[in-house]
Amino acid sequence: LLPISTTCKARFIHEIYSVATEPTHLMTKLKEITVNTRAVSDLSKKSRKGFLWLLLGTAGQNTLQILSLLVLARILSPEEFGVVGVGTSVIAFLRIFSEIGVGPALVQKEAISILDIKTANTLSLVLGIALAGLLYAISENLAGFFEMPELANVLQAMALMLPLVSYSVVGQSLLQ
Repeated sequence: LLPISTTCKARFIHEIYSVATEPTHLMTKLKEITVNTRAVSDLSKKSRKGFLWLLLGTAGQNTLQILSLLVLARILSPEEFGVVGVGTSVIAFLRIFSEIGVGPALVQKEAISILDIKTANTLSLVLGIALAGLLYAISENLAGFFEMPELANVLQAMALMLPLVSYSVVGQSLLQ
């Protein structure tokens, strides 16, 4: 038997007392409660399955990131690896602004239309392009700030990733 919550038990007891004089009504109510319990059970199975997929996806992504860092550390000199690390940090910071809550807004909405998805995709892409342009324009200033002249070229190359990453935000949110 499935565990039943306290609220469900209280509702069940209330229904038994309220319809004690009508046995047919009681049987109908028992069937409804059984169906509702099965729906909760199905929902918890789906939740566990979704959690498992999300966990596996996150673990896979983190594993790939660590492997790519290990390969880069092996290929690049320590100075070059430091420049790429600073560039990656700047990109990670700008990704926060490129996502700007578009994905969570879609997840929170009860009914999502095609227009909502297209609007979210367009907004994400425009933000990604704008941030890429901004990063490209200020890459020389950031290189001067970090006192790494070679950082400017790295940031200009990495700026091309922002529109691609921001365009994927909506798809990832829909999968959640």
